[in-house]
Amino acid sequence: MAIHNKVHNIGPLFVHGIKLQKKSSLFHRYPSHEVEEPYRWSNSLIVRIPWLRQGFVLGFWRSTERTEEQMLLAALEGRQMSDEEFSESEKTHIRRTMIKKQFTAEQQELLVEALDI
Repeated sequence: MAIHNKVHNIGPLFVHGIKLQKKSSLFHRYPSHEVEEPYRWSNSLIVRIPWLRQGFVLGFWRSTERTEEQMLLAALEGRQMSDEEFSESEKTHIRRTMIKKQFTAEQQELLVEALDI
């Protein structure tokens, strides 16, 4: 799942698009975390459109008292990570993606430190 997506908020309800694997289930739950204040979270419903890789995420934002660092760590917690180090091309790709997605310097620094890239 992507860290940055165009999110449409309607009060506490939110929805955004997502790219999924075709073999993923049509419906499942997965946590969503905001990467900017107020750092809310949701146990979102993810719906994949049959025969496509596209889907959408639906959820209700819930308040939290987390700091930015705690939120970023929670957002990364569900990802499958290995002990293998990133190759130089992977590191370059990650950095370019952060710039393309307009991460702030602080967000970039936190992720660089967390991923050791």
